[in-house]
Amino acid sequence: IGLGEGLSNNKSLTSFTLTVHDYDNASGVWGTGLARGLSNNKSLTSFTLTVHNYANASGVWGTGLARGLSNNKSLTSFTLTVHNYANASGVWGTGLGEGLSNNKSLTSFTLTVHNYADASGGWGIGLGEGLSNNKSLTSFTLTVHDYDNASGSWGFGLGEGLSNDKSLTSFTLTVHNYANASGVWGTDLGEGLSNNKSLTSFTLTVHNYTNASGVWGTGLGEGLSNNKSLTSLTLTVHNYADSSESLVHNLAKSLAKSCSLKSLKLVINDHTGVNRDLDDRLFKSLEKIKSLTLLSISVSFYGEDNVKLN
Repeated sequence: IGLGEGLSNNKSLTSFTLTVHDYDNASGVWGTGLARGLSNNKSLTSFTLTVHNYANASGVWGTGLARGLSNNKSLTSFTLTVHNYANASGVWGTGLGEGLSNNKSLTSFTLTVHNYADASGGWGIGLGEGLSNNKSLTSFTLTVHDYDNASGSWGFGLGEGLSNDKSLTSFTLTVHNYANASGVWGTDLGEGLSNNKSLTSFTLTVHNYTNASGVWGTGLGEGLSNNKSLTSLTLTVHNYADSSESLVHNLAKSLAKSCSLKSLKLVINDHTGVNRDLDDRLFKSLEKIKSLTLLSISVSFYGEDNVKLN
């Protein structure tokens, strides 16, 4: 409450950083103060919020964030980091989505999620709503550390958001996948990329610890092959789980269908020790991308002495 009073009455602050470690406030009422402060402040252009939530099981602090973002007219940059240990339904993400939907000033948004509690991936649905309805964001950076959403449904929300968004030109995604063995998050991401018409730059870094079948790469590849707006792609893969040969093959085959890419940077760090025929499965496919003017490839194999390079 006191924080809200301070932000409401301040007329000079342009940048504000807040870190909350909530061990005891089960009602999440601190978000009410934040809502009031952001709603009334007219000078802030940059806001960084980090939340370690151990106590608020309802996630209602996100409702306060929604009100604040909805009413604020000065912020252009917002950075949010959430360590979620208590909110099993992902309601905080619903609040975030509402705030993004109504905000008209933000141009840059950075979100980092450490998910230990939301098995439903509900936070991703809220995020998707926000991206779908927001009309001012041009740059979005998302980092996901997923320890609990085994179905990978957070990706569905992201895919919906990208499908409907019309303002983003730059998207950076980093995924640390510890929970989703099916890799379906990549399929949903691919859907989003297939339908998006505004993105020109996409950077993806994947730390794959659980998906052994390469499904995430197949879905991503489909999205990239159908997208017509991307001109720059940077893809970095740290693979610890997928020992199938489809990982490289499916990605390369789909990339070969791209007609808009001008710049492609590909980094593969493979820790599975699988013998992969890179000449047939990677290089010959990439040769088919006629639009490329810049191609950079770095491949590192750990535990394998028989990689085929003809």
